[in-house]
Amino acid sequence: MSKKNTVKLGLAAAVAASSLVAANPAQAAAASKTETLVKQAEAAVAQLKPYYSVTKADQVMVSAEFTAKYNAATKAVKAAQAAKPTGAWATKLAAAEQNRIKAARIIDAVKVGDDLMKKVAALDVLVKANKLDDTTVAAYNEVSKAVLLVERTAGKVYGAPVREAVQAKYVLPAKIAKETVIFEVSRYNLHKELKQLIADNKLDEVPAKVALLQRLEERSVKIKEAGNKLHPGMYPELKEINAALAKDKAEVIASYEAKLTPKVESVSAINGKQLVVKFNKAIDADTVITDAGTDDTLLSSVSVVADTDAESVTAAKLEGALSKDGKTLTITSTDVAEFFDGTYTVTATDAVKTTDAKALTPFIAKVTVDDTTAPTVTGVSYDAASDEVTLTLSEALVGNPDVLRVNGTPVAFTNSSTGPVTELTFNRPASVATGSVADIYIAGAKDYKGNALAAYTGNVTFTKDVSALGVASVTQADSDTLRVVFNKKLGAKASSTTLADLAAAITVLKDGSSFPYSVSATAGDTTGTSFDLNFTSTNLYGTAADKDLALVIAKDGLVDVYGNKNAASSQNVKMTKDVVAPTVTGTSVSSDKKTITLTFSEGVTVDDSLFTVRRDGIAVNTTGLTIVSDSSDNKKVTIKNADASAFTAGNYTFRLEAGAVKDLVEANKNALVTASAVVSAGTTTGTDLLAAVSTPANNKFEVAFSDNSVAKEVTADTALNLANYKLDGKALPTGTDIYFKDANKDTVVIVLPAGSVNIGAVGTGSNAILSVAGVKSTTGKTVASTGQTVKVEDNTAATLTGASKVGNSVIVTFSEAISGTKLDAADFVVTDATGTTVGTSGYATSTVAGNSKQVQLTFTAIPSGAITVKTSATGTVNLTDANGLVVAAGSQVVSN
Repeated sequence: MSKKNTVKLGLAAAVAASSLVAANPAQAAAASKTETLVKQAEAAVAQLKPYYSVTKADQVMVSAEFTAKYNAATKAVKAAQAAKPTGAWATKLAAAEQNRIKAARIIDAVKVGDDLMKKVAALDVLVKANKLDDTTVAAYNEVSKAVLLVERTAGKVYGAPVREAVQAKYVLPAKIAKETVIFEVSRYNLHKELKQLIADNKLDEVPAKVALLQRLEERSVKIKEAGNKLHPGMYPELKEINAALAKDKAEVIASYEAKLTPKVESVSAINGKQLVVKFNKAIDADTVITDAGTDDTLLSSVSVVADTDAESVTAAKLEGALSKDGKTLTITSTDVAEFFDGTYTVTATDAVKTTDAKALTPFIAKVTVDDTTAPTVTGVSYDAASDEVTLTLSEALVGNPDVLRVNGTPVAFTNSSTGPVTELTFNRPASVATGSVADIYIAGAKDYKGNALAAYTGNVTFTKDVSALGVASVTQADSDTLRVVFNKKLGAKASSTTLADLAAAITVLKDGSSFPYSVSATAGDTTGTSFDLNFTSTNLYGTAADKDLALVIAKDGLVDVYGNKNAASSQNVKMTKDVVAPTVTGTSVSSDKKTITLTFSEGVTVDDSLFTVRRDGIAVNTTGLTIVSDSSDNKKVTIKNADASAFTAGNYTFRLEAGAVKDLVEANKNALVTASAVVSAGTTTGTDLLAAVSTPANNKFEVAFSDNSVAKEVTADTALNLANYKLDGKALPTGTDIYFKDANKDTVVIVLPAGSVNIGAVGTGSNAILSVAGVKSTTGKTVASTGQTVKVEDNTAATLTGASKVGNSVIVTFSEAISGTKLDAADFVVTDATGTTVGTSGYATSTVAGNSKQVQLTFTAIPSGAITVKTSATGTVNLTDANGLVVAAGSQVVSN
């Protein structure tokens, strides 16, 4: 190309470039404006971040400032969008719009949330006013709908922490308000539904709805308990609303039952002593029970008759108890020997009436009783007033358990051991301090079907009582006896006894003058709170039929078991002379059928010549009988065969001529009366391999195996396996010896090793339970699991565990409590630091107050340095532990 052309080309390019710049000045200006609008939108939206990035409930709000900034940001975004940016600016504007929407979601949530709070407040006003009606239900429903709307709106809020803050501010308090009354509202609605069903006579649908109502009532309580654990104090009980609901429910049920035809719904057995009859309506107690709450004998309107295969029960010994709602009748066999086992016919006649006087539809049905459930301890409680522990049972026991230990020490029951035993009681042992928790172990009892009581291990807290001692009641107990009952168990003042304290503190005034009496603990009282003041009847009444007395108790004259004293008190009481003759209140037959007992209304003496006895209508020669007042309970007269044999089965009647018995005080004679008792034949059979446990010597047991009452050989691998035996529910101690008694291999001998037992006085022993299971006969039968009573005694000798010098004494400590009655200096060998023996004349031994494990050696001249004390390894050692076992010989400790 020539130079000229080159110059021209350059000029053309320059002209072209110049023309381009001159052609786009408006476009350039527009681009600059769009960028500015996007930047302004970004800046405006950025100011919203603090409002949509909240993390706490109290930050969730829409303030005037938030609203102004949100409106400004919305305007800026719309202006930028109108400019239609492209490329990177469009992306930036979209991001700004997303952040603006985050703020918008908060505004939406606050709007519906605030509306929810208004609805919650409206519901709260009604609930606090204890108002539950259609208005409250409507308010509740409004809250429910509003909660759902807030939850949906909050779900659109950006960021989990922000959503949680919104939920905490609005949804949580609303749900608490809703849950507080949710089941009350449900019950109110269900009441309305039930009323409509009853009005429409759709009575078959009512029971299911009532069952649902019961579940709602339970949930009403549980949701508040659970809610208050999470949010204390936020779930009120709504006592007045629930009371109104309970009243309304009672009216609903009453209107339902008013339309029902009275009938028996079911008959079933609870256990071997109790049957249950359930009615569809409340029953009038007077039509099924004699003197409900006093006599309680079942009336003939309801009967229980044993089939030929069943254990017989005496109608006069069946007691009834109606439930609080009157719809459940519990029938209990109170006879000490009888129980339900087999098939029985239960009949209820139209003599049974409902509380609205409607006759029952006659009912007859069979019920089969086969009690296979072991009785259990269902509860433990301590009564500080009586200083007594009570254990409730799932069913009646034949008698008291053989074993009761508190903190490992044997303790006696205080309740009567005569069955049926429905609860167990015992006093706080002196070794257990008030305010402490003690372990309890119970075993060795059976129900009436023979099911063994499940061994119980638990504890009880002995709370300390600081309330004042006082008189609970003063009543006439007999013609010549005044009974004083205190509000808690009495103790004794220092160097005195409870009876001596009572005699000194109580003055009885007759006609203004002191009147003599003797005081005794009330017979049969196990609480330690009841005492009898006994007078001479003739001196008390003279020729009068009654006499006024005044009882005066001196201040601080008595103390309870906790040391609390009484205030001064006085009380007037009228004594009335007994002119009522004793009457027969019941009869019973012992389980071994060797004793028939007649129980009277008061204590009696007996004239057996005025007794006539018949079996099945045929006279029994009374010269072959012993008829006497029971020495342990003078309200009872026992009748036995003179040869101590069992009574022949049959129906026995007893005719008591006038004067056959007299009461103890005024000698009032009985009127002519007859009584009856049934001695059943009994059907004892056995087909299992059985184990019978005996104790030929303490800590040595024999287990004899039999099949149908015939001794049965058992296999060595099962019978001599220690794992098949347990003592008080635990494995037999290591070192236990076990072997067959002889070549017949039907009896196993078990001997506990030395050092394995630390309870039970030497010679006397203490009860324990040996359990047997898993043993097999050579014919393949497995023993029926059993737990039976054995005797154990302490075979763990106490040893020295420590010694310390205190002044001119050395106090030695043993591993267990020591008997202080046999202390002897010769039981110890004492040497000084040089190994020189200190003669027994150089020190004296004594117990240490407050610590039964310690013995004090007091020296006339205590050696310097360490002193070694050893129990004598030679000669006779007299010192024993609390159970009478001689302490370990040669046990040694060194003092500081």
